[in-house]
Amino acid sequence: MLYRETLGHLVEIQFLMRKEHTLLAASASEINRISALEKHLLSAHDRLVAIEEELKSLKLKEKELIYQSHIEKENKLKEQLNFVSNEKEANALSATLIDQAKKKVDAEHELYSGLEREDLLNTEKKEKIDFLDGIKNSIKEIESEVNSEVARINLELEVINKRKLSLLEQCRKDVLPIYERATKKHPKNPLSAIVGGNCEECRMMLNSVLKSQVENMTHLEPCPYCERILLPHTLNN
Repeated sequence: MLYRETLGHLVEIQFLMRKEHTLLAASASEINRISALEKHLLSAHDRLVAIEEELKSLKLKEKELIYQSHIEKENKLKEQLNFVSNEKEANALSATLIDQAKKKVDAEHELYSGLEREDLLNTEKKEKIDFLDGIKNSIKEIESEVNSEVARINLELEVINKRKLSLLEQCRKDVLPIYERATKKHPKNPLSAIVGGNCEECRMMLNSVLKSQVENMTHLEPCPYCERILLPHTLNN
């Protein structure tokens, strides 16, 4: 059983690798708590910029001046109508007055539509500002908590990494190239136990000689199909 101790070390290393993967996922999840809020913050800010641009594009002052000018023109035409000297002039002026009245109505509709849109935009603007304040406060509240948790995880990862390096140093040197190949191909699970004559991970049938060598731990062998290092069932973690 020349390889019992080394295989035991590799089993522990794989356990540590799985724990490491879990911790990294937890760290990413913590960081995502803030990044998700920051995305909402950016989205709300972009919407506020868009609202300001649309408010400017409404040009309500300009529309109000146009509407007032149409009212003044209509009033002048009505005054002129009182002083026409013949029917032909009256009919021409009446037609002009009708056209002017239509222009006034159109200008009024455009102005009041703009005012309604302005009210809606200002309401949304206030909601976005309140939302931004809420997001900023949320980020402040969880930032310290997240940083503390990520720091704790990083310390634990550092301990795991040191332990992995220590275990690798204790392994037989002839095993390391095989282990490196297996780890490169299968970063999360470079080991696989023999179960019922098959490689547990890839399910391929193994020949009896290979199975016997692995079970007796006289040789350290990779699976000929998936290249994971084979473990005797007694060391299956």
